[in-house]
Amino acid sequence: MSTSNTHDSDGLGRRSFIKGVTAGAVGLGLSGVVVPSLRADEGDTATVQKVKTRTFGRTGREISCNGVGGGGLNPQNVNLLQAAWDHGINFIDVAYNYGRGQAEIGTGAFLEKFPHRDKLFISTKASGFQPPAGTTKQVYEAFKARVQEQLARMKTDYVDLLMWPHAAQDTAFLNNKAMQD
Repeated sequence: MSTSNTHDSDGLGRRSFIKGVTAGAVGLGLSGVVVPSLRADEGDTATVQKVKTRTFGRTGREISCNGVGGGGLNPQNVNLLQAAWDHGINFIDVAYNYGRGQAEIGTGAFLEKFPHRDKLFISTKASGFQPPAGTTKQVYEAFKARVQEQLARMKTDYVDLLMWPHAAQDTAFLNNKAMQD
């Protein structure tokens, strides 16, 4: 086993990089500047700072650089989505696998009362989808039914980005005309 500090093309070794990142993270954490817009000292009035946005590809949509990950989201803490919106975060990432649908249900509870769905960018994943045996059309129909269940839980009729991680194994499925619906 080699103990050398291997270098990439920039001359920064893996150990040096890890040490630098670790030191930086500890320093930021100790100084309390990790999330300054959410921190207020006792007696101070907190000011809401908006996060930066970027244009998403050629869509023209402005998406917040920070997003809300649905891993801890559930129907009991949907106030997190309102707080995120108040700070300029309009990107929400959910999936069925986040709490076995609880993140999607929480997102739906928020969207029921939120009048600006068109200003949010919602991403979801069809993680865990197991394609049934059968024709490409049968797989597509099962996939479509899965996504419709997710949309129903989120109380929306569309998502802005749909990912199918760990499952797309058949190029014929991706090339199928039905996939364009």
